[in-house]
Amino acid sequence: MGSKRRLLPWIHGVLRTLPFETAADPFVGSGCVAFLLKAMGKRVIASDFLNFPTVLAAATLANNKYRLDGPAVKKLLAPRNNGPHFIEKTFDGIFYTPDDLRFLDRVCGNLETLERPAQRALAQAALIRSCLKKQPRGVFTVSGDLSHYDDGRRDLRLTIEEHFIEQVEVFNCVVFDNGHRHTVKRADVFSLKPNGVDLVYLDPPYVPRSDDNCYIKRYHFLEGLSCYWKGQRIMEETRVKKIEKPYTPFSYRKSAIKAFDKLFQIYRESIIVLSYSSNGFPDREELESLLRRYKGSVTAFEKPHRYHFGTHGSVERAEVSEYLIVGR
Repeated sequence: MGSKRRLLPWIHGVLRTLPFETAADPFVGSGCVAFLLKAMGKRVIASDFLNFPTVLAAATLANNKYRLDGPAVKKLLAPRNNGPHFIEKTFDGIFYTPDDLRFLDRVCGNLETLERPAQRALAQAALIRSCLKKQPRGVFTVSGDLSHYDDGRRDLRLTIEEHFIEQVEVFNCVVFDNGHRHTVKRADVFSLKPNGVDLVYLDPPYVPRSDDNCYIKRYHFLEGLSCYWKGQRIMEETRVKKIEKPYTPFSYRKSAIKAFDKLFQIYRESIIVLSYSSNGFPDREELESLLRRYKGSVTAFEKPHRYHFGTHGSVERAEVSEYLIVGR
């Protein structure tokens, strides 16, 4: 949801015209734009107020050389006599098969056997993507008997273990060194100090059109998995065992405008590139007006785009205009 992967060539076309060497991505999300910036040879500082995006960025952005080799994978897959069973006990009958749940517990328990944080991040990233590919519709708002979503796709037939083996190879292939050290951390955007950042790419949450369009509601399982639910309060009364939604002012009409103004003020010394959609609040005109308080030149680039919400054959699609609003 909201991933800019299909828009990367367009985003690259805009970014390459701008003069910068250091970039910040404080709403790193899927990490694809941060990875693009790394591929462009820039030094990148990435963060997010959620945990699982920072795990993905730690694996693909901050990690310049470490991969999961055969011995490391063997450690992750090793059986455990007294391993954790939290996922199996909590999500039985909700998500996946019992074997899949036991596999997740086993690998999570074996993460501690890997000495390097970058390898642990790679393993977690592979788990996250495996769970996403295996889950019908690619979101965690549906549970129980999901056979009516089975459209014969290979992703639904594979076990999570089979997915994991494949995803380890996928993530191993994206590890590279562009000559810079990159920073990744979990942090609220308003707690950051953007000293020395030439350009900031901003892709904040949107005010949701409906409650079902909430990011954490769709991906709560991945957020919990990324930290093995440590420090998370599970809402036991919910059918899918959601976790509490962390507050962000960008998700509410009463606070979004003030939040954008504060955001632009914080990064007023950097080139600001705001990624936004025509279905967001506030609208493009108001955002441009806010940005002009801090920038002498504001230019908007527009591209028609269709978002895919889910992974199944009859996936929900939303047609919007995507904007890149550049303040200099």
